[in-house]
Amino acid sequence: MMYLLDTDYEFRTSPWKTREEILFREYGLCIAESTMRNWARLLISDDVLKKSSDTSEIWRSYRDVFNRKCQERVSGNEEQMKEYEEYKAKRSQYLEEADKAYQEKTGSYLPSPTRWKDAFSKLWNEFQCCYYNVKPLVFIAWFDSDYKEIFSLTEDIVQNLIIEWDEQKKSKFVF
Repeated sequence: MMYLLDTDYEFRTSPWKTREEILFREYGLCIAESTMRNWARLLISDDVLKKSSDTSEIWRSYRDVFNRKCQERVSGNEEQMKEYEEYKAKRSQYLEEADKAYQEKTGSYLPSPTRWKDAFSKLWNEFQCCYYNVKPLVFIAWFDSDYKEIFSLTEDIVQNLIIEWDEQKKSKFVF
């Protein structure tokens, strides 16, 4: 995973579930998204990783006809980006409406404690999906010689995994 986070932009800017699928599909590795999340959280807390504030990719999640969760990258797709802009405008509108209703009901100036839940519920009913940003994880400690050595070893391991996985795929599909 370290190798891919440093070298593969698609992997770095994918949601956790998609990263899990990439690892299995491309390398034959089964690493749960929860394991990757925990690993990243620990590395972020140790100032080894950070979420980049420079860029992000837009994704959407939806349910297919079999009710399976699907994720797809929206960035770069002009038609889907138009829908995303409409989604953002509606999100702002629904958040404001939730706050206004709560403030009128309670007489306070505080935002509604259920504003996000209410807004996303309406958005899901309207768009049948949710949109979100994925900020890439970047390493901030590669200047240390220990990290450079770890990365070098990781690169060797990944190359061996690629070779082994390709051989396994070929041997399974020989007729």
